[in-house]
Amino acid sequence: MDKNIYNKLQLISEGVPLTIGICNDKGGAGKTTTAINLAEALSRIEFEGLTKEPITLKILLVDGDKSRTCSLWGKLR
Repeated sequence: MDKNIYNKLQLISEGVPLTIGICNDKGGAGKTTTAINLAEALSRIEFEGLTKEPITLKILLVDGDKSRTCSLWGKLR
């Protein structure tokens, strides 16, 4: 794993929040698909923290789109 990514995950595991925004004015650019897949991928990451205990990240996906596609996708899961 890239050292910079590992360092950021380490900070997150210690309670430092990380905000990632997926933004684009154009419709159909894949924002929702990217956000859903990124949230899923991040939720599956498990690594050892300073205590050498496995750490799983807590992910919050906020859907700000009027179509509520992320919300509807979550209900289907």
